[in-house]
Amino acid sequence: MLRKRLQWIKKDDKLIQGEGVESLSEAELRQGCRERGMLGVLSVEEIRQQLQDWIDLSLNHRVPSSLLILSRAFIVSGKLKPEDAVRATLSSLPDEVVDTIFVTALPSEDPVSERRRKLEYLKMQEELIKEEEEKEKEELERMKESKAREAKEQARARSLEKREHLCEISRALAVLASAYI
Repeated sequence: MLRKRLQWIKKDDKLIQGEGVESLSEAELRQGCRERGMLGVLSVEEIRQQLQDWIDLSLNHRVPSSLLILSRAFIVSGKLKPEDAVRATLSSLPDEVVDTIFVTALPSEDPVSERRRKLEYLKMQEELIKEEEEKEKEELERMKESKAREAKEQARARSLEKREHLCEISRALAVLASAYI
């Protein structure tokens, strides 16, 4: 559902860019800003500029809509420019997320370097998967060893119980045998 909404926003961005932000009425501007998580309490010109900045980043700079929505938190105070807000958002995200965005969402001017970058990212992901598999194997081995120790201890306990039971039977037989003598 969220992906569909983001796709709808991207299509709407293209429509607005085609028509021009200037052609939108105040109500359409406010609605467009609300749909993108932007404040609607500004003047018409400020709203128009916000929407134009969004469309520029979304379509011309190919910044993912999800990242633009996250960056809105840094713009609420109105002290940051949209580009700075996106940078602040990226710097607040974990490195893995930024790397994923960098590789999967941002295009490169050179197709060869983009492919190389994606290949390096895939190799890194493969290494992480191997590390996780190794950790899982080690954990599985520890669990097997633990269960084996537990099974041995239970077998030993059963053996001791049987011995004690045999000893009790032996004593009982000895008492019975001595009664018959």
